[in-house]
Amino acid sequence: GIADVSLKSGMLKFSPDPLHTSLTQLVEPTARRLVTKTFRSVMTFMGDRSSGQPLAAARELVADCLRAPSLRDEVLVQVCKQVTTNPSPTSVPRGYVL
Repeated sequence: GIADVSLKSGMLKFSPDPLHTSLTQLVEPTARRLVTKTFRSVMTFMGDRSSGQPLAAARELVADCLRAPSLRDEVLVQVCKQVTTNPSPTSVPRGYVL
């Protein structure tokens, strides 16, 4: 119904809050466990999360994607989510770097 369409369209728009679940279907247990960590890393690198160091977050993100290859599509969707309607003019270019 209408609620489903609204929910789905909101899932792929900028969020100032960390994710609680994956945006894609993940089968691999390691990838499922890393979803919230990778989103925090995306947010940190882009400057949407004040804690942490951006370059360290990017290194962790790459390491997590190497550890769990099925996570790569999830991270791509997470980055797309954060650059879509992001109000920060400095965050969006950093998202494209990822």
